[in-house]
Amino acid sequence: MSKIDPRLQLLQRNQTVLPELEATGRFAIESTETGPKVKVLLKYRGSITDLEQRGLEVRTVAGDIISGVIDLSRLNAITALPDLIRIESARPMVRELNRSVPEIRANLVHTGSPAYKGTGVIIGIIDSGIDYTHASFRKPDGTSRILAIWDQYLEPIGNESSPARFNPRYGYGVEYTKAEIDAALAAADPFSIVRHEDDYLVGHGTHVAGIAAGDGSSAGNGQPASTFVGVAPEADIIVVANQVNSEIFGDSAETLDAISYIFDKATALGKAVVINLSQGDNLGPHDGTSLLEQGIDNLLGNPGRAMVKSAGNEGALGRHASGFVAVDGHTQVQFAVDANDATLNTIDIWYAGSDRFDITITSPDLNTSAVVRPDTTTSFTMPNGNQISIVSAINNPNNKDNQIYIQQTRGTSPSIQPGSWSFTLRGTTVTNGRFDAWIERGHPANTPEFRPPHRDDTLTISIPGTSKEVIAVASYVTSDGPNRGRISAFSSRGTTRDRRLKPELAAPGEGIIAALAGASGDNQYQGLSGTSMAAPHVAGVIALMLQRNRSLTQSQILDYLTKTARRDSFTGASPNATWGYGKLDAKAAVDLVTPPQLKVVSLYEYHAQEPAGRWRFFYSRAANVMDGWTRSGREFLVIGEKAEDAVPVYRFSADTPWRFQYSRSINAGGDGWHNDGIAFYAYANAAFNRRPIYQYSAPNPWRFRYSPEASLPDPGWRNDGVAFYVPASR
Repeated sequence: MSKIDPRLQLLQRNQTVLPELEATGRFAIESTETGPKVKVLLKYRGSITDLEQRGLEVRTVAGDIISGVIDLSRLNAITALPDLIRIESARPMVRELNRSVPEIRANLVHTGSPAYKGTGVIIGIIDSGIDYTHASFRKPDGTSRILAIWDQYLEPIGNESSPARFNPRYGYGVEYTKAEIDAALAAADPFSIVRHEDDYLVGHGTHVAGIAAGDGSSAGNGQPASTFVGVAPEADIIVVANQVNSEIFGDSAETLDAISYIFDKATALGKAVVINLSQGDNLGPHDGTSLLEQGIDNLLGNPGRAMVKSAGNEGALGRHASGFVAVDGHTQVQFAVDANDATLNTIDIWYAGSDRFDITITSPDLNTSAVVRPDTTTSFTMPNGNQISIVSAINNPNNKDNQIYIQQTRGTSPSIQPGSWSFTLRGTTVTNGRFDAWIERGHPANTPEFRPPHRDDTLTISIPGTSKEVIAVASYVTSDGPNRGRISAFSSRGTTRDRRLKPELAAPGEGIIAALAGASGDNQYQGLSGTSMAAPHVAGVIALMLQRNRSLTQSQILDYLTKTARRDSFTGASPNATWGYGKLDAKAAVDLVTPPQLKVVSLYEYHAQEPAGRWRFFYSRAANVMDGWTRSGREFLVIGEKAEDAVPVYRFSADTPWRFQYSRSINAGGDGWHNDGIAFYAYANAAFNRRPIYQYSAPNPWRFRYSPEASLPDPGWRNDGVAFYVPASR
């Protein structure tokens, strides 16, 4: 059993391919003056300091999953640590409204009573970027709804900087704040202030953001304003741009960094958040145990956090094969290579840890390689000049299964020999016999594909969509024509390799019209297709759900979405591995969400012994005799968590310590209250059975005071603030 994944093993053995890998973006590697550096993910349960002392630049810590960068020459120092369980190279990620919003009944949520449009919730977009100048992402006053943009592939210049140090440091790319974005929008040349631009050839990220959160405020494409409205048109937005080139979107390590960054931002702002990821890769076991998926699952544990992933567009491309191998039997699997394919091709085979398979490779000219045994690594050149590298690893520490990783390059030939290649598996020890193989995507024009009889278009959900927590979304057709209502042909099918249901549900994904990057004149929107377009519909609906109840967990959100999914003649009996539980229904999902319960707790008037007559407030369920304050006034009540139309009332300090306290969890440890600066909530307007709380100063700093009437005489204190309201009785 090796701690090092096959890609890293081959990279250590053969560094002559480094320039090609770096140039094509097929490997998360970069050349530096000190030698090549590789981006990695680790599963590690020891001291972070030990990693840093051995040369790892730590970026994100998600439980026991860590992302970072290390000199290739220092990799062995890391792998020697006894607390290291697994290290993987970062994997390249590939990208995957006027009619669709009514189709999912989100328009009924926008116009309901109360109406939900995502207000106060953050939608995180990890994609090619965003055209921040597009009107769909602005408020009515012209300022931006985008709270931050982190462009992972810009280098800081002038006063620009990478994201601030959280814990640990992200330390690369350029971060733009809302203030900078607003300043750019007010400038004659916005891009002189905020240099980030989306890819104007496709504008994938802008389009995805438009589906999830565009407000459609600009007329365009011959249609009036408010025609192309997104699902959560008043949500806040945070964008992480990770596009390397027209096909590759960063890598799995940067993806984990991006997810952690968005969650950190949302936590700092005290807001609920849903992340949309419309990209993925095919390398890995497809059972939720890849390090990226484990890291994401670790980050999704808190209430008010959710994540959605496109299922993938591999439903009809021949990227997956499966079959069985008998004891002393053999199974040959064919895959076709197109002409002029000069790029690196990879095949990833997984099978049960109790089995042992030998493997050989045969080229189109019928030359067959030597046998490669389990638990060995080898590279060889075929008679046609092409180079083949194989790592046959046993007992992967993540899932205890076996893996055969095949890497195919042109070698000394101008290209990989076109025609029908094959690999043959022979069983030496067989108790299960099942195998699954995936081809990672290269250039769309010449990525290999499996041939019958072992081609299998199920189990094609891309990673990290096979995560145990992430919601994977299929695509179906909403445009006019004979296929309206049917699943999209390209939509990836489930299940996962460990037979969990994926995708969880389906949403509109063909011919979806949303914001166009680089819009000008009447040309404001464009139509695109893919599960990339389906996923943000679900992300937008989750934002509506979180507006109704910001404390929902990922599992609760999934439960509501699947319980309310629509079934019809196209979905058939559900759940199933094509549709999941059915078609997204925004109205039913939001209606099923229970608003926060109005858990009331006591807020007492307190009075200090000195100076005499000065009243103070202290928020507690019981008198606290430890701080010298005594209860000597009227008790009234506030709600213990944010409810619809409630606003925060912040704590104050007479000097120190802080006097108002609020705990986000009524069920927290001890009495459940902590001096951690969180606001409690009160109503913003008068209603039956509500009493006012007035803001006042003495004269400075601001204080809060309770009074039954605004005009109540009170020498020495001024009612010079906004009145808030709380229930007058339980």
